[in-house]
Amino acid sequence: MLTITNTDGIGSRICDAREAKGMSRQNLADHIGVRVSTVEKWERGTMTPRANRLATIAGVLDLSVLWLIEGSDDMEPAARRTRVEVVAQKLERVLQMQEEMSRIVAEISIEVAEIQRIEEELEELAA
Repeated sequence: MLTITNTDGIGSRICDAREAKGMSRQNLADHIGVRVSTVEKWERGTMTPRANRLATIAGVLDLSVLWLIEGSDDMEPAARRTRVEVVAQKLERVLQMQEEMSRIVAEISIEVAEIQRIEEELEELAA
């Protein structure tokens, strides 16, 4: 188990755990589906992760949500996480994918409407 010395707050614990895993902020952000600026805000303590993000962060960093929240001295390995945390992490990823799909569908709808408008204008000009 890794021992962490700086456990002042969730942000410090995220930073310490990320560094202990040898991950960059960008790498962590990519794994959990947020901007690197969001990770920076969490680590500085100017913003706190939403509850559903905590499970994702814990999963990526191989520690427990309880450790992130309470800051016990030792990080627990992923094998000791509860089944609820594992399922919560999967759910968060599905919700992220759903959000992304909704955004893409909206963009495509806008593009289709624009193409249809242009085609109608071309038909009017040709007539």
